[in-house]
Amino acid sequence: MARPIRLGKAAGELNVGMSTLVDFLESKGVIIDASPNTKLTPEQYDLLRTEFAADLNLKEKAQATEIQREKRETISLRDNKEEAPAKEEPNVEGEKVEEEKSSVKVQVVGKIDLDAVKKSPKKEEPKEEPKKEEKE
Repeated sequence: MARPIRLGKAAGELNVGMSTLVDFLESKGVIIDASPNTKLTPEQYDLLRTEFAADLNLKEKAQATEIQREKRETISLRDNKEEAPAKEEPNVEGEKVEEEKSSVKVQVVGKIDLDAVKKSPKKEEPKEEPKKEEKE
């Protein structure tokens, strides 16, 4: 006796969505629940395999095709420094030429005074005005 196959597994094997499988079975007169845990009888599974064989073949071809990936090596800056120490070549005048280092120049556009923001005037509580004595 063949084990029943679940709908979710059949959808994965056939490379088709579960809703497509449910719609196909309903068109053939088989009413099943659209849950991935719904068990299919061997007859229902055979119907699905015959209908969606093209999708199954396409999936198998895709898995058989291997993508050749080029092997990449990681090169770090430390490796380069250890292999090739910095060379200083003498200039025509006999002075040593130093390698120019790229420097980042920062231009200050404006300033924000953070102390002034922290000490911003708080809402002052209204002071109680002394009550005027009534004159009689």
